Amino acid sequence: MDGEAVIRIEHIASGGAGLGRINGKVVFVPCTLPGETVRVRVVREKRDYAWAEALQILGASPKRLQPECSLFGVCGGCDFQHTGYEEQKDIKRAMLRETFKRIGRIDPGEILFEESVPLGCRSRVQLHRMAAGEVPWGFKKAASDECVPLRRCPAAVPEINAFLAARAEGGFRGGDRVPVFGHGGRAAFRADDEICLRLCGKDIVFSPGCFFQSNIPLLEKLVQSAFAGLSGSRALDIYGGVGTFAVFLEEGFRSVVSVEENPLSASYALRNLNPDKARVFAGRAEDWSASETGAAPDLVVVDPPRAGLSGAVRAFLKKLGSPLILYVSCNAGSLARDSAFLLDSGYSLRECRLFDFYPQTAHVESLCRFTRD
Repeated sequence: MDGEAVIRIEHIASGGAGLGRINGKVVFVPCTLPGETVRVRVVREKRDYAWAEALQILGASPKRLQPECSLFGVCGGCDFQHTGYEEQKDIKRAMLRETFKRIGRIDPGEILFEESVPLGCRSRVQLHRMAAGEVPWGFKKAASDECVPLRRCPAAVPEINAFLAARAEGGFRGGDRVPVFGHGGRAAFRADDEICLRLCGKDIVFSPGCFFQSNIPLLEKLVQSAFAGLSGSRALDIYGGVGTFAVFLEEGFRSVVSVEENPLSASYALRNLNPDKARVFAGRAEDWSASETGAAPDLVVVDPPRAGLSGAVRAFLKKLGSPLILYVSCNAGSLARDSAFLLDSGYSLRECRLFDFYPQTAHVESLCRFTRD
């Protein structure tokens, strides 16, 4: 498949690129919209599909807009700045539904949507150095390990933009990648920096090296949606991080166990949780599940990495048989796979809610509520 071609974009695929066809073969084209006619050049070809770059938009969608950022299409941070937020919401709902049907072979029912402000909401970013010993720093280019230097990111909160502007000329010392968290009028990036964040009335402490959600208003919506009104004897929080969810489980449950593999995050969980009510297991979820012999908790919360639940954890949840599982996901594909497993294990999917933690991007965060009679 050589040279150029003209294709029509059918819909947006799960990774955010437009999907078209050349002689029946699927071709993914970033920065396009459904219904557009585009002249493309294939840049990478696989057996069943290809990737192409858009050379010219011959027939633009009426929903196409001028991007807010001049680096859109070069920087790999955003996928959808070429269209408005209402269209982005429709695209994300469609992507999540299609992924459930294609991978899980299930219909998620109504997909509820919790929206964000479209710009200025990212509190956490990863900065990369252009080359060893060089400055400035920036984000990675799309589909590349090269770095895009920048002074400002429209998606980021003011604290991060102030940090970028102050270091645009001289850079700063650090490794090849530095996580930066902006909150409370400052940007934390050093290993010994600490952030104390007030979340739904609770103080949570962590460092930039810990994983923490990057859209704080949406995180508050997620906490309120997930845990309001829940109570019982025992709750289990697998992939518990710094205890972000467990601090709210302490309110309604007499005892809570938080399982976290990352030693740094587990150490902060010990600080954030009440030792009289919560216990932190600093280790792999697979090790916890292999050693756990107690009765089924009233609630299990899982918030796994992009790979989703391992086979061992899925088998453990099936054996455990808790009446309620809340699944927080950052990857629609692994969520669809794991949801199909839970349905086959006797659970029912009662709610699927999309939280737009990352507007302007194709990333989808979801909360699914599973019950077992």
